[in-house]
Amino acid sequence: MKLTDISIAIPTYNRSEVLKLCLNSLVEQNYDRKRYEILVIDNNSTDGTTKLLERFCKDYKNIRHIFEKRQGVSYCRNTGWKSAKYDIVAYIDDDGRAEKNWLEEISRFAFKHPEAEIFGGPWNPYYLDKKPDWFPDDYGKLNLGNRVFRMHSGGDWITGTNMVFRRKALERLGGFSEFFGMRGEQIMYGEEPDILERADKEAMKIYYVPSIKVEHLVAKYKFSLRWLLKSKYMEGLTYYGYGVENTSIKVLTVFFRSLVYGIYLFIFSSYWPIKNRIYNSFKFLFTDYGTAVSYFSKHNK
Repeated sequence: MKLTDISIAIPTYNRSEVLKLCLNSLVEQNYDRKRYEILVIDNNSTDGTTKLLERFCKDYKNIRHIFEKRQGVSYCRNTGWKSAKYDIVAYIDDDGRAEKNWLEEISRFAFKHPEAEIFGGPWNPYYLDKKPDWFPDDYGKLNLGNRVFRMHSGGDWITGTNMVFRRKALERLGGFSEFFGMRGEQIMYGEEPDILERADKEAMKIYYVPSIKVEHLVAKYKFSLRWLLKSKYMEGLTYYGYGVENTSIKVLTVFFRSLVYGIYLFIFSSYWPIKNRIYNSFKFLFTDYGTAVSYFSKHNK
């Protein structure tokens, strides 16, 4: 197999401890270090990120520390691909850990499928703190099966913690929308489904590749029912309410359907303990509520 030169972009903000785990997984890849670079885009971190990166940059010549003053993950993602030396740009989150053959599998797929413009794979959770018994087992996980397939709007999408682009695709799309995405400690989503929806409308070829695997941290602060439901609400608020295909009737119909379905699940489901039952019964309702708030706020201006 011919090796492919790869640029890895990692947005980061005040998470030096987990960033260290991410970088360790990348420098330990079973891949020639001369064939890949690691770009860490530092979004105004005030913790130990700078000192950590000074050490890594000294020990590994293929790591670059890049500053992005504009607060927001989408700014960082765009700075990443614009700073990349290579045509293949792979994204991983600062709290992700790549499997040892991650780059090898990216290279293998990119070489065999030159038509693929965007692709990515599954991710599984890992924990640094004991997971509560009630916490949903399927949280922090993406697994869409064991076969390669082309993705389209209306189904599940790959996400930024395990997502690969050809640079020309990013140039054609104008990169990530800077309207969406996390901004410091502010929970916001949507930059990933937005760019993939736009790519799909342009008939770009997007693939799910099960052999390209990473782990993604489920941090202790997420071990809260309130945080989980707020997160689902923010999914709807910061992206899903902006779909041009939505109408007032559709948004309200989906919301009330989720309400009825949630009540039904809460009464008749076997989820236990109670926090798990509440989350699994009403997670879609909170997303649809966020969508409704977003939609009507936009259309009442």
